[in-house]
Amino acid sequence: MTNAIRAFLTAERGAVTIDWVILSAALVGLGLAVTGVISKGLDENFKARMEARPSQERVVATETGPAVPRPLTP
Repeated sequence: MTNAIRAFLTAERGAVTIDWVILSAALVGLGLAVTGVISKGLDENFKARMEARPSQERVVATETGPAVPRPLTP
């Protein structure tokens, strides 16, 4: 039994596979981090553009026709 354990611990057949698994996990983690940073920046940029956009019209659907833009009344 100890010979089998010793042979398992000294074997190098799966070492390359472990290297690729670790490398792949690191790349996935890096991709998720970059996606998080970019999406946060895009979200802030979108919110700033929407807040700066004047909203002077709204679309109102009528019963007899298509939706028509009408000015907002305060």
